[in-house]
Formats: sequence, C-alpha cells, structure tokens
Amino acid sequence: MFTGKEEHKVSFKKAQALIKAYQKNKAKKEVKALYYGKDAISKILRQRGCIGLRIYYAKKTTGANTLVITGVDKKGNDIVKGPLAEFGFPCPPYCPPDKSIIIEPPEF
Repeated sequence: MFTGKEEHKVSFKKAQALIKAYQKNKAKKEVKALYYGKDAISKILRQRGCIGLRIYYAKKTTGANTLVITGVDKKGNDIVKGPLAEFGFPCPPYCPPDKSIIIEPPEF
C-alpha cells in the first residue's frame, strides 16, 4: 500500500496560498500551527516497520483542537504499540519570532 517514498512536495507559493485560504476566516488568537520537536518525530519514525506518519485531527477534553501523530507500516496500519505524539506547541503563543511569511505573508 505505502512505500515511504510517496511525494508530498509543495512549492512555497502554493503552501502560502493553502495556509492563507485556511486562515482567512479564523480569529486572530485561534491556533494557526503546532510545533513538534524532531526527537518526538524521530522516535515514531525509528520504530520497526515504520515507513511514514499519519496525523489525526483530535480534540482535547478542554475542547481545544490538537493533532495525534502515529507511525504507519507499509500495509497502511497505524503503529500504536510504540511512541505516539500529541502535545504540539500551538501558535499562538509559540509562533516564529520573525513573523513567518508562511503564517503571515508580507504585503508588497
């Protein structure tokens, strides 16, 4: 089903357009992005048989939206007996200090 070599490339311009379209009608303080450290992602990817990631949209008991990240094997099965990730640091307040042009494109 999967090989781990699937292409997910997107141009910077297309990425900006996709993100801008999503954020167009969002409140200023609504979460725009989540940061995950490379160690958390690496632990998932290093599991035996893991060839990729699946990212689930999820909701905390507080009502806040989040993501749950699992490893995926070549048959497309989630690898749930190893490390998973959930606690991403939300932007805001953990936004890029340089006002990332992906999140807030400059006006020319």
